[in-house]
Formats: sequence, structure tokens, C-alpha cells
Amino acid sequence: MQPSGKWRLRVNSDGRACSTPSSISKTSFDLAEVRPGQWHDFVFEFNWSHGTDGTIDGWHLTHKSPGWRKVVSATGANTFNDDASTHGYLKWGIYKPAWNSGPTAVASRTLLHDNIAVGRSFSEVDPAAG
Repeated sequence: MQPSGKWRLRVNSDGRACSTPSSISKTSFDLAEVRPGQWHDFVFEFNWSHGTDGTIDGWHLTHKSPGWRKVVSATGANTFNDDASTHGYLKWGIYKPAWNSGPTAVASRTLLHDNIAVGRSFSEVDPAAG
């Protein structure tokens, strides 16, 4: 969750053949409002590319708001060009960028994950399908 109160997708990319900290592009997309105590389902479709032909589409669903809602549709670089074998990948979790700069007012953080799947179509990964 961000200060905006939304789930956020961050995409790092670089079209250069050798990435440096200053050449990496960091793009963020606010996806949906965080509602503690509810399960949030997300499905993403990526066309990994370090060029302009990369795409990201994402959908969101909660059990209290049935029906998939498209929350992101983006084009452009979404991975790195460091070598021919470089492909995009996903990471998820609780990220506190300033973790080493001192304590925060939050005493604990809990995030549960389930039904994580990778597939070639929406229906293969649809968590609502069981």
C-alpha cells in the first residue's frame, strides 16, 4: 500500500544494453484501493520487451465487488536489455524502501498470498475460477 491508499505496480526497465542506476526507468501504476480485511485478486498480462512494443494489462476483483475491472493498460518498456536471455519477472511483497533508516509508527505488517499462478491465458490464472 502506498500513501495514496492504493495497491501499486512498479515497473523497472532499461532499453540500454548495459544498465546503470541512472539509466533505469521506474514507472508506477496505482491499481486499486486497499481495503484491509478483503481478498484482492489481480491478473496481469505482460508482453515483455525493453522497447516500445512492451505491454501490461491488469485486472482487479474483490469478493465484495464482483466482476473483473481493468486497472492498468500500459505500453512501453517493461524489462531490461542486458543480454539476449533477459526476460521479465515478477516480485511481490511488502516493500518499505526506507527499511534501514529507522523505525516507523507501524508495529507490524502482515500480507497473505495465495493462488499465485503463471499461465498463457486469463482463464489459466483466473483465481475466481477455482
